[in-house]
Formats: sequence, C-alpha cells, structure tokens
Amino acid sequence: MNNTKLFIFLLSLIAALMTPRASAYDFMFNNLCYNFNDDGNSVTVTYSELWSQHNYYGLTTADIPSTVTNNGITYTVTEIGPYAFEGCNRLADVNISNTVTKIGHSAFYNCTGLTSITIPSTVTEMGNEVFRYCYNLESVSMSNSLSEISYATFAGCTSLTEIIIPNSVTTIGNYAFWSCSSLTDVVIPNSVSKIGNSAFWGCSGLTMVTLGQSVSEIGADSFRGCSGLCSIDIPEGVSSIGANAFRNCSGLTSMILPESVSTLGNSAFYGCTGIESLTIPQSLTRIEEKTFYNCIGLENIFTRLNPEDVVLGAEVFNNVPTGTCVLHVNYAFLNLFQSSPQWQDFVNIVGDNPRNPIDVNNDGRVSAVDITALYNFLLNGDTTYFSTSDLNGDGKVTAVDITIIYNHMLGD
Repeated sequence: MNNTKLFIFLLSLIAALMTPRASAYDFMFNNLCYNFNDDGNSVTVTYSELWSQHNYYGLTTADIPSTVTNNGITYTVTEIGPYAFEGCNRLADVNISNTVTKIGHSAFYNCTGLTSITIPSTVTEMGNEVFRYCYNLESVSMSNSLSEISYATFAGCTSLTEIIIPNSVTTIGNYAFWSCSSLTDVVIPNSVSKIGNSAFWGCSGLTMVTLGQSVSEIGADSFRGCSGLCSIDIPEGVSSIGANAFRNCSGLTSMILPESVSTLGNSAFYGCTGIESLTIPQSLTRIEEKTFYNCIGLENIFTRLNPEDVVLGAEVFNNVPTGTCVLHVNYAFLNLFQSSPQWQDFVNIVGDNPRNPIDVNNDGRVSAVDITALYNFLLNGDTTYFSTSDLNGDGKVTAVDITIIYNHMLGD
C-alpha cells in the first residue's frame, strides 16, 4: 500500500470512528429504542436513526413506560435521551411516565405535529432545545421540580399561547422562549433571579409580563421586539438591565427604573416609541450609548440624579423630543442640569421640590393613604411603594414605619 492510499485509509478510519452510529440502541420494546444506563438497572429512550427523516418514521404516539423488559430482565425508564424523537413530525401524543427524571437536549426538536405535552414532576432536568421549532405546540404543563429552563428550550414554538413557569425555576436561559409570538401573558415567579439573553426576543404577542421580586438580572435582548408589550414593572432588586433588553418594545407607555439598577446596557430602550413617562434612578453613574434613542413619545422624564455623578454615552437621547419633553430634576441640582453640556438639549428643565420623606405614595401629602400603603405591604405583600416605605432607614419595613406616620399626623 503506497503512502497516498494509506493516508486515505487512515482518514476514512478516523471519519468512521468520529461519525455517530445511525442506529445506536441496545434493544427495542413496544416500538421504542432503549440504551442501558451505567447503573445496570435503568434505561434511556433513544432514537432509531440519528439525524434522519426516518427516525421513528410514521410514529404518532409515544408512550414512555415506567419499566421495560429485555431478555427477561426488567429495567426502569429514567431518561429520554438527546435527539430521541428529533424530526418526528407526525408525533402528536406523548405520555411520559413518572419514573423519568431527565429529558436530553433536542429530544423533541422539530416535532411539528405535537400540540400539547405534560412533563411529570419527577423531571428535574431538561437539556437545551428540547422543544425547539415545535411550531404547533400550544400548551405545556411544566414539571415543578425544574430549576432551569435551558437554552432555547421552546425557541420557535410560534403557537405556544400560555406557559406557567413553576416556582422551582431560578434561571430562564438564553433564547428560552425566543420567537414564541403567540404568548400573551407571562408570570415570572419569585424564585427566578436571572432572565437570560434573548429569552423572550420576538414574542410580539406578549402584552403583559409580571416579574418576580427576586429577579436581579435582565439579560441583553431579553424582551427585544416585544412590540405588543404594554405593561412590565421592574421590581426593586434588579441591578442589571442588558443591552437592547427592551429594544423596539413600542407598546410600553411608561417605565420606572428602581434605585437598585446600577447597570443599564446600551440601546436598552431603543425605539420604545410609546413611552411617555420615564423615571431614571439616582443609582446610575453611567447611561450607555443610545439607551433611549428614538423614544419619540417621551413627555416627562423624572430623576433625582446629580448630573455631576453620571456620564452619558453617545446619542442617549437622540430623536427624543427634547424641545417639548419636560425634564423633572431635584430642585437642588436645577442649576447644574441647566449648565451641563450633557443635558443641554433639553429646553424644559424644571426643579421639583424634594419629596416629603414620609409621603409613601408620593401624592404630595401625608395621610391615611400612606398608612394603607404600608399595611398593604406588611399584610398582603404589595410592593408597589416598597422603595419609599422604609421611613426610619433601618433597612426594613415594619410597624415602626407606620408609627412614624401616625405621629406626624398627630402633630409630632
């Protein structure tokens, strides 16, 4: 064998070793394929042919049992493996037993015939892209044992109208619900601390999002292009809002950024043409470039910032109607704003008198309404006025704060 033939032979051998087996299963049971797990007692459902249009060709129903038998030995079914049902476009009905604890990545990728599925509470882990491009998937009952919704789990599920995120979830991964254009309402539970990059990008049908009180990070592009979104409250505790996070959310009409926000990425609210009222927190030391670019509907901006403590990036307020939009600032900083080159485009800069520190609801007077606001927080968990409720500055809201208002009303 000459050197050329030997080289070609070795290349062919390497390619053969590196190429996944087209049929890689240990046995079949009731028309499904299984592989043995390392523990010797359990098995994983796997594909019949990897990356092939013939994978479980014609399969319409997949009943995944709790146990299967091979050569007289019974095994527990604990996993649905990667790519197990990938491309099974006729698959319409899936029943998963409560012995399954893990669903591998891309397990139901591009199963376009699937319209609904229930994931049992025994499932604690789902891999990336499990239901990606299941175009006709309308509803999912999620396991309440999941800690993460992984990368692109439901990306491209354009028919998905509702999703209930269980309160076991702490992280919503990147692209988790990318382009789920039929979603209308999402409640993110208090357990979630991070919303990943592009998590809801392109969810154009989304009108309302409720963020849990534990969210601290809203990733880049997370709600980009959610043009129907008209209501979202950023809770106190959010410290970072990524670049383009709400870009082109043209349905938003107001935005109050809490004092906990310390990082605001570039173009975060670019093209939010419907925002009329904006509150910028005092906590920011830099506003990145194009953050509010083309927010052409802005009528009022409220901030307690000291203009000497914040740096504006390029084109932050480009295409904002600075000739008519009123910039409301702390009266003590009025002259600084008026003389600052960074804010010189604003024609109408007005100094608002400092808020009475015990005016909880900020209506300009101290009354029983402020007491009610505190009671609503203490008894019902209503956090609407949480940021202004710690009246004695001890870091918590208690009956002591209510007493302060009572004493004020009684003339103390």
